Amino acid sequence: MTGARADIPAVIRASTEADRAALLALYPQDFPEEDLRPLVSALLDFKAGEGITSMVSTIQQTPVAHILFTQARSSGSDEDYALLGPLCVAPACQRRGIGRTLVTEGTALLAAQGCARVFVLGDPGYYRQFGFRREDSIVPPYPAPPAWAEAWQSLPLREDGAQAGGILSLPAPWHDPALWAP
Repeated sequence: MTGARADIPAVIRASTEADRAALLALYPQDFPEEDLRPLVSALLDFKAGEGITSMVSTIQQTPVAHILFTQARSSGSDEDYALLGPLCVAPACQRRGIGRTLVTEGTALLAAQGCARVFVLGDPGYYRQFGFRREDSIVPPYPAPPAWAEAWQSLPLREDGAQAGGILSLPAPWHDPALWAP
């Protein structure tokens, strides 16, 4: 979206099938160097209640940002977890708190649903503002390069016991090793 005005508030809501084309058009704008559309499309194909939380931010009913959370488990625990990603914000709408609002509202929703922890493979400088910290106990499904050690992070949504270790288990769309490599 070009020329988005800062004085027009963004509305956060669950995404719908009617948003799909606009959401898929956002990703190349925010991530021109990588094609996340196949992953996003595969995750959006999951039906409601199948472990995907998809939230959109709109301005004047036009999608300007999107976030996905995928339900996950660990090989070492019976806890409910989630993986945050991807998250995108149209370049014209960045630095307005829209991404921050999507992350905070999404993690609050997951916490209310009983999710114990959210994981992300992302920029530590960005995700630290939400309380994400380097994660060493539960590892991603594919080994991350050593240079990305700080990028694998988690955010506890409740503090009621020790965290088990293990490998994060995710549905099929996440089983592409290229998603976990530079």
